[in-house]
Amino acid sequence: MRAPDPARRGASGTVGAGVAMTAVFDPGLPEHVVAELERAPGLLIPAGADPADPAHLPRGERYKRGGAVLGAMALVLAGIAALLPTAPELVALVALSWAVAVAVYGGFRGVPRMLFGALLLVPVLVRLFLDAGPAGVAVVCALTVVVIGGQHAHRRFAGADQDRAPVRFHGRYLLATDLAPADRETVRRAQRAERGLAAAAAALRGTAFDADRARALLRDRTWRMACSLYHNRRPGVRPLRVVTEEARRWAGEMEELAEAARAAAADTRARDAHLARALHVQHRLTRPYRY
Repeated sequence: MRAPDPARRGASGTVGAGVAMTAVFDPGLPEHVVAELERAPGLLIPAGADPADPAHLPRGERYKRGGAVLGAMALVLAGIAALLPTAPELVALVALSWAVAVAVYGGFRGVPRMLFGALLLVPVLVRLFLDAGPAGVAVVCALTVVVIGGQHAHRRFAGADQDRAPVRFHGRYLLATDLAPADRETVRRAQRAERGLAAAAAALRGTAFDADRARALLRDRTWRMACSLYHNRRPGVRPLRVVTEEARRWAGEMEELAEAARAAAADTRARDAHLARALHVQHRLTRPYRY
């Protein structure tokens, strides 16, 4: 993850001690892209989610597109009213059922949504059969299929704006919700170490310790660690204990590196000893991450 500016974030000798895990970004992303993504954390999409789902759109955009869907449904209702010689309250019943369905569409997935749709549609079809006969039921069923197909087409082709950074770079960042609670704590430790190293970087310029290179190394290791922990906990995958153990070991070494750098920045008399320790830990961190 891109290291935050210590001055801007209020860093100190105990930088990030109480900060929860934040989003982790692919270190290959340009700085301006990371800054854009960090400015709108509420719009970032979980790794396992479908970026084409309108639920991930900004609220105002959801309202606009939802209004377009409701307008299309109003036209369908007008067609029902014209084709079926039924009482006005029947059209109102269909309109109410569809309005409720659209309102809760984003809150149900899979089987719960199917059960909800069935419970909503059955009484409507019964009333249609009593008032309009089989022909009325057939017409409304056909138009319902059209509405459902339109919703899926809306999700597939208009649900995501590919120009939005959270959609364009989906898969190149991970959120706290993508990880198990224990894994979040491991990544949080790594991020805290990076912030601590950033806080000490200015005081170590001109020494044998290249703080910028060390920060780039920590960003790379944090991203690799977060990715391995995410894939280790995916549904249908049997978690491997060695993955979590390796990640915790790396987090511990990253904390050790940050601690040595902070000690070197604060203790000028023993700076050489602290820098030697920091360089030794940094060398250990350059070994390949196995998972």
